[in-house]
Amino acid sequence: MSKIINPNNGIALLALMLLMGNTTNTSWGKSLNAISGNDELRGSFSIPASEAHINELTLGKDKKMSEPTDEFGTNDTIFAAVEIADNEKTVTVKGRLHVVEIEGQKPGPIPGIEVIVTIKGEGTANFQFSKPTKGWPHGKYMFEALLINENGKTIDTGSHEFIVD
Repeated sequence: MSKIINPNNGIALLALMLLMGNTTNTSWGKSLNAISGNDELRGSFSIPASEAHINELTLGKDKKMSEPTDEFGTNDTIFAAVEIADNEKTVTVKGRLHVVEIEGQKPGPIPGIEVIVTIKGEGTANFQFSKPTKGWPHGKYMFEALLINENGKTIDTGSHEFIVD
């Protein structure tokens, strides 16, 4: 699979609340009993204002993501697109590669392979990682995206493993 969709959406939350019997949203001040058919309140919830988050993370072999993939060759350039949603301010998206499982290498972030992109409002942060001089070593890697607000706080993260064969 080459796309990860953020599961934090209102429909999933509403379904979960209805299943658990949490039918009143105190921040909206409205009852969802009519929807659930449940006249007995078992709890309440509060939904904060939407905060910027990673909505989708895609890997591919070209900037346009014409063929999303999680399999690369040793000489491929690795492209990543991180879609940011519910963003009204300026945020920073830090993209970096990690070694997951490569013979003779320690797992963790690859030193020097980190790119920072600034996004104002909703949009897509695009990343490009060129092959090392001798090509990418065979093995399992991970692309990680960190969404950082204007105060320097990481407010969301996303990652996607891929292989180089």
